[in-house]
Amino acid sequence: MRFAIAMIALCGTVAADAATIDLDTPGVLDQLQRSKPALHARVMTLVSAAQSTPCTTETFRVVQAKVAARDIDCSMLIRTSLPPKQRVTFALDGATYTTVVALRYTSSIVR
Repeated sequence: MRFAIAMIALCGTVAADAATIDLDTPGVLDQLQRSKPALHARVMTLVSAAQSTPCTTETFRVVQAKVAARDIDCSMLIRTSLPPKQRVTFALDGATYTTVVALRYTSSIVR
């Protein structure tokens, strides 16, 4: 019985991971644009918002609602590169997307 429960849990984890789409993988955005242009536009709207405004702001939440994104996770770990970068993960239409964005808003808060 324990083995069966463990296998079900493992299969559920594998299935969840299979639905994660890494937007940084070469060709993924092009393929998404060709196959689902409306979804591509929503994805890019959210990615652009994550680059230009912190994910905790009301401005970002408005964009999140506009594109109907769920489960937003803007990692608190900001990579110390120039420009600084941050991993953003979100769910749209049953799939989870993840990408690393270059933060454009940091010049106003870091001096």
